[in-house]
Order: sequence, then C-alpha cells, then structure tokens
Amino acid sequence: MTELRRDDVPVENLTDEQFRGLFALLTDGELAKEGVPDLLTALAEQPDLSAQEATEQEGLGSAGEDEVREEISAVVERNADQVAEEGMGAFSALMGECMGELRGKADGDVVSDVLREEIQKRAG
Repeated sequence: MTELRRDDVPVENLTDEQFRGLFALLTDGELAKEGVPDLLTALAEQPDLSAQEATEQEGLGSAGEDEVREEISAVVERNADQVAEEGMGAFSALMGECMGELRGKADGDVVSDVLREEIQKRAG
C-alpha cells in the first residue's frame, strides 16, 4: 500500500469488500500474486468495481498452465541463440522477459519452473 500511495494511487478509495474479493481471487488461484498491485490500482481508481470485475477489465486473471507454457516456449524460441550459447546462464534475462509477457497472470515460481524445463530441453 505504501508503494501505491507513493505512486499517487488513491488507496483511500479501497474498501474492505474489495480486499476480501482480492484475497478470494488469490486463494482460488484466479489471480497471481504479481497481479495484486495492478488490481489494487484499478480498484482505487475505479472504486465502483468489484475485485472480480477489475480483474476481468484489466486482463489480470491467472493464465492456465497451457497458456504459461505457450508464452514461455515462445520466449525461449525467440532467444534460441542465447539459450544455445549460454544454457542456464540465459535464465535471468529470459525470466524477466517471460514475466513481462505474462504480466500479473502467472505466479513467478510457476514461470521459473517451466522456464527451467524449456531451457534444459533446448540446451541439453
């Protein structure tokens, strides 16, 4: 909240009901924790929305495993030369690109695991 306040997000507009909705989305796996700041920003700027409505409007719903694998595979493919040269040394750079592609839609731990698998397939 402090970080959002520093970014001039009107956090005072957030309601207890919106927080309950956000936590329910996280618990149900419908929102990745990386999407929380974007969701809170959307809710603060549009206080009439529920957490579910803001998630849908902002495109923050969790990506399914197939979508995650597809996005990561595409990133690894685009960077095939780097993977061939560096192997797992390319992990950090590709992790950043993958998280950018999946912005708020996938948990970082899941992305990390799938990315490791993909690099090992291509480098090994």
